[in-house]
Amino acid sequence: MPKPSISYNRTPSDELIQLLKPGRFLSPLISLNKRDYNGLKLDVHFRLGDEVHVYYGLTRIITVKRLKRPDGCIKFDAAEKYKGEPRAKEIGLFRRWIDGEQGLSEAIEAYLKAVEVNENFTEKEGCVQSQWSEVTDLWTPFDREAVPNYESTQQRVEAKQFDEVDMAWNKFREINEVDKNQLGAPPELKSKSIRKPDQIAVDPQGRLVIIELKDVSSGDAKSVYYSPFQLLRYVWEWHNALQDKAAMLADLQQLIDARKQLGMTPQDVPDLNGSIRAAVGFGTPMSGSARKFQRLSDRFDKYKRVLNIVNQCLPPDVPPIETWAFKNGKPCEVKLD
Repeated sequence: MPKPSISYNRTPSDELIQLLKPGRFLSPLISLNKRDYNGLKLDVHFRLGDEVHVYYGLTRIITVKRLKRPDGCIKFDAAEKYKGEPRAKEIGLFRRWIDGEQGLSEAIEAYLKAVEVNENFTEKEGCVQSQWSEVTDLWTPFDREAVPNYESTQQRVEAKQFDEVDMAWNKFREINEVDKNQLGAPPELKSKSIRKPDQIAVDPQGRLVIIELKDVSSGDAKSVYYSPFQLLRYVWEWHNALQDKAAMLADLQQLIDARKQLGMTPQDVPDLNGSIRAAVGFGTPMSGSARKFQRLSDRFDKYKRVLNIVNQCLPPDVPPIETWAFKNGKPCEVKLD
């Protein structure tokens, strides 16, 4: 029986790429990428099925799909909470457009002025997501909410079961019992729910970087210290997916190449080589003053202990998880000796 295939088919079709090029009908979408918008940067990404998604913080405010029809029809859509607003309805952006039709750019601009987004999507982790999307020296992000495509639900569930994650949980539990439950129970370690890395990137050495982002000002201490457990799952999933390197690397590389072609990713970003690097990135929220990493001593004492457990359970060819934080507007590696 042939082995079920795993893919990452988010690369836009040649037809969609042509529509997105400068001067073409959908070029206004590309101009939104990394554009300043109400204190954050808009983030444009491609999805399965020839879709383009425009993110603002943690929420998607525009979805565009190229329909496979002879007339070249393109559907603009959004969540009902956005497109259903009276002002958004009046603009008329959310409908089917035909290549060459007049007024698209004006409709997009009018919608961006009219749409109202709840601050839950733009404060805290939404702000952190925006901060890290602009990094280009440590690595260059090229996608978010990244998860391989599986042929079936059963395959997906089976692909997310890892002995090493269970081993990490057992080590955590042993230490926690000795410490009289001072660490608490990280819910992500028990959960089999579908979670996705906040970002994936390529670094200057051509490694795939898997990134989990956290807001260090959050009142939920667990969201900080169990992040290495989340990364452990992601790393093992991608490590196993990349065992079929020819297929998975080709899918990922095609996506990067498409972004380069459209000017969304720098031309000097190297090709992926199949190796993996993992990092936790902390940032500064929009509201409130920046907090120094060291002031969160209790929270990060737990984080260091969890990180030590997780690093013992990584694939042998993956280096220890790195910890980074924004300080004075720049990413700095946090040494946890």
